[in-house]
Amino acid sequence: MAEDHASRMSDLVLRLYELCQERQVHFAARYGLRVAEFRCLRTLWKSGSSSIRHLAELMSLSPARLTRIVEDLRKKGLVERHEPEDDRRFKIVELTPRGRRLAAEMTHEYDEMHRQILALLENPSLDTVVDTFEDLIRAMELWSDEHLGEHNGKTAGK
Repeated sequence: MAEDHASRMSDLVLRLYELCQERQVHFAARYGLRVAEFRCLRTLWKSGSSSIRHLAELMSLSPARLTRIVEDLRKKGLVERHEPEDDRRFKIVELTPRGRRLAAEMTHEYDEMHRQILALLENPSLDTVVDTFEDLIRAMELWSDEHLGEHNGKTAGK
């Protein structure tokens, strides 16, 4: 029985990942962005200004990869980088006013898309769906910690 559940879960997680990727590609393209740029804007919107290192950790990217994404967003006028006066070793990234407006609009539309998806569930118990997702993420993080090492401190509230 557990083996059947494990196999089904494996298939379902893979399919969910594929569907999420498909939606993110489509959604980001509507705004003329790549998925990584969309994720960066959304992460900055939720976390506020951040150092490159911290933002890279939040997004599970290398600082070098994130620096390229931030530079592309800077060229689009959506983020800016600056060095704090008290410590010039770090670069702080924050949304520009234009970036804040776009991130707010995208976040609202992205959340609305998920409201529409939840509305398609038959006799939904939304708390159960969300709680189950949080439980699954916690279990996957625990497994990752044990078998793969630290997972960058990710939590279900990410």
